[in-house]
Amino acid sequence: MTATADNRGRILYIDLIKCFAIFFVLWGHAITQLMDHPLESDRVYIAIYAFHMPLFMTVSGFFAGASMHMKPVPLAVKKAKQLIIPALAFGVLWYAHDAAVGRRELSLKAFLYLEAECFWFLKCLFFAYIILWIVNKTGRFKPAAMLAACIGFALLQVCNVSFFKMGTMLPFFFLGVLIKDKLEWICKRKEIVGLCSLALFAAGLPGFQLDYIFSAKFFHEPSLPALGHYAYCLMMGAAGSMSIICISAWISEKILTGGGKFLYHIGQNTLGIYLVQKILLELLLPHVLKVDMNLWAFDLLFTPTVSVAMLIVCQGVTLLLDKNRITRQIFLGKYARPKNAA
Repeated sequence: MTATADNRGRILYIDLIKCFAIFFVLWGHAITQLMDHPLESDRVYIAIYAFHMPLFMTVSGFFAGASMHMKPVPLAVKKAKQLIIPALAFGVLWYAHDAAVGRRELSLKAFLYLEAECFWFLKCLFFAYIILWIVNKTGRFKPAAMLAACIGFALLQVCNVSFFKMGTMLPFFFLGVLIKDKLEWICKRKEIVGLCSLALFAAGLPGFQLDYIFSAKFFHEPSLPALGHYAYCLMMGAAGSMSIICISAWISEKILTGGGKFLYHIGQNTLGIYLVQKILLELLLPHVLKVDMNLWAFDLLFTPTVSVAMLIVCQGVTLLLDKNRITRQIFLGKYARPKNAA
């Protein structure tokens, strides 16, 4: 497939991948926040969490190469502005809420714990960029260095030094880096690659359990069987991610055929949407919307509908934040002037 691009050169099906990725994030969070029920029996929740953050990490790896020409300090500063400062800004909002309702004590330790708990993905992504810069300096030993980094962070996480789930997420970031150059080849064969990936994911799903998510069983109770669960987690994340990548490329080419502007635009604002939904969906909405209903109706009808509505709302809030220079920088990590600016 020849990549469909807009007039700015953006590859549209990648924006569609990101749109689907953020929808699954909202759907997963809606399931956890809007009804009290045992998650170990919620197969839709387990299916979503088997791949949705690995997919985000893989897509992030697609674009990592563009920053690798930078020197380490400017790279760290750039990524801190893009990822850490928005996480801190939204963390202040979350912490103010929790302190007001008596959920957290007033202390720096409590705030830092909230940051690590609620905004872990952005810190994980920050460290992934730094590790990739180091790995790139190994030249022809880069694949071996990637493997060593993955093993090293997995061992650190076993020792309770998680670096924000790097032991689980770093392999997917590297996966995105490795397949970036092969993305066109994959998308030309999207039907067969997508079907094989989807079949593998579906075959593995019945045996996938709650404590396999993020390789929790391996990191909390390391053993040889748990090591197999870790490999199981990586396989499910990769298979689910490749399925969405190929399905998105197919939809972009066969169904949208130049349309779907709103979906593509959502894909261009995933960082802002991710952060806004942390406040609106995960924090505030459960105060006013908690239900008790049939689990399948909840998972397959109620929460997808809520997720679509929240996706539209979060997109709107993100666009509002993007209109002001200060809010654009602090909450969205955007420091360049918009291309349509005078």
